[in-house]
Amino acid sequence: MSYLTRTAFLWSVAGFVVIVITVLACAAPNFQTGESVYAHFQNDTGWPDGLAWMLGMLQSSFSLTGFDATAHMIEEIPDPQRQGPKIMLYCIAIGMVTGFIFLSSLLFCVNNMDDVITAKWGPILQILMEATESRVGSICLLMFPLLGVTMTIIAVMCTSTRMSYAFARDRGLPFSSFLARVHPTLEVPLNALSWTVGWVIVFGCIFLGCSSSFNAILSAAVVCLGISYAIPPAIHLLRGRTMLPEDRKFKIPGAWGWVLNIIGVVWAIITTVLFIFPPQVPVTAQNMNYCIVALGIMAAIA
Repeated sequence: MSYLTRTAFLWSVAGFVVIVITVLACAAPNFQTGESVYAHFQNDTGWPDGLAWMLGMLQSSFSLTGFDATAHMIEEIPDPQRQGPKIMLYCIAIGMVTGFIFLSSLLFCVNNMDDVITAKWGPILQILMEATESRVGSICLLMFPLLGVTMTIIAVMCTSTRMSYAFARDRGLPFSSFLARVHPTLEVPLNALSWTVGWVIVFGCIFLGCSSSFNAILSAAVVCLGISYAIPPAIHLLRGRTMLPEDRKFKIPGAWGWVLNIIGVVWAIITTVLFIFPPQVPVTAQNMNYCIVALGIMAAIA
């Protein structure tokens, strides 16, 4: 598994470098201006500009929700008390820097934003085709994120299986005794893996049948992850940071710890409210954000 994750990381970095250099080289010198990229705001939602900007954070928030995977695999990491927090911070930092450069490069190469928004094959492929003026070349460039996502799916399945196994081991799931079994030959929680694969198939069928329901589940996942991230700092704010072990290997100075805890809780509250808003107005049955329905079902099950 370690070789796969390393390969996925190197592949993603290589793809990032290749795509950025290629689109900028092919599009030169016909770039958008810095003002149009960083200062122009196009609001097609019907919401006020400020609210529309905040609603647009849903996608970026979803792209930065995977750092908790470190906690799910923490038992298999050397020196977890020290390395675990560092890995989480590195993931966020790398994602922010590369994401900003990648998106900026693509936006500088956009010819017509309306064509990008309405492209039936997706905005990224449309931008690549506009920049390179080659459909074959654009598809080749698209293989970098596609194969990267494919390798990521395997890692996600691994972490999801570990979560299911850990919950079952602690008697937190139905059929816990069955899901907590470890295969004697393969030495993996095969039953928990099958359980996870089954749910992936269910969600895949939902996407094929109704994309609105699938998008509601994704939105609810972002909200639920945000809430779960806010629970530990909220406990620290209520009970005080003195409950933390003094001999812990990763420390944040007391004052900064309080500030970061407050920011984390406030951020979770704001995003939880915002991400259940409909994406545009007037609201219809087709564009309604059914995240609140999925969130209610998850809360009832929990």
